[in-house]
Amino acid sequence: MEKNVFSQPAPVLANEAAGEHYRRLLLKAPSIAERAAPGQFVNLRVTRTLDPLLARPFSVFYAEPASGRVEVLYKVLGRGTAALAEVPAGTELPLSGPLGNSFKIEDGAEVHVAVGGGTGVAPAYFLAGRATAAGRKALLAFGFRDSSYKLPEELMRRAGADWRLASDSGGTGCHRGTAVDLLRQTLDGELAGARVALYAAGPAMMLKLVADLAAERNLPCQASLEARMACGLSVCRGCVVKAFDSRGEAVNRTVCTYGPVFRAAEIDWQAYVGLE
Repeated sequence: MEKNVFSQPAPVLANEAAGEHYRRLLLKAPSIAERAAPGQFVNLRVTRTLDPLLARPFSVFYAEPASGRVEVLYKVLGRGTAALAEVPAGTELPLSGPLGNSFKIEDGAEVHVAVGGGTGVAPAYFLAGRATAAGRKALLAFGFRDSSYKLPEELMRRAGADWRLASDSGGTGCHRGTAVDLLRQTLDGELAGARVALYAAGPAMMLKLVADLAAERNLPCQASLEARMACGLSVCRGCVVKAFDSRGEAVNRTVCTYGPVFRAAEIDWQAYVGLE
């Protein structure tokens, strides 16, 4: 049987700023780069020591099979990512992946809209790039706290898709409002009448609101969920969410193996955002 998940020491090619708030880690991992698909993630030990003890899950931001390069987009939010930000090029870090499932390009859609917020911009970006490379029309809709969170324009252009940006405070080149506000405006405006498929990744409430909008308009929608995936292999059971099976019955699903990508209609969104 072909091996689909690989664990290997991955040399760091670069660890650099990607705008004012994000960082981009470039790793040499040919086996993972060849197989990674949008929505999948890798488990990365952020140091070569046992401190922190657990590997961290990161969505794949970009994978280039020809060069064997895998990229991770991250923000410094805690002790693990603070340690990762200090790792110099040339260091080898233990890496496992690709893990989880991936977005599936919806047949019959004319436009594929990838909605991202927070670190969810990574899988949305990867999806839009792969859709464009496959000859599909794709649009990125990113929402940020403020315009300083934008990714550099050269990175946005690399995806090959059109993009629209939103921030809570507006700003140059940004719609004033949330990513969901931007999505609704885009569906009512330039995409009115088009057959649209939605793909979303980001904070829980953003995902719920995208799912609600998709249901309201009868649009196919897939969502990449965020959860505490300590092992990435469904062993620790730390990433269980409430979902519905094909009969509509409530079930528990581990995000790391059943997901992280789910059909939006599968998820109990009230439970996911903690509104129960």
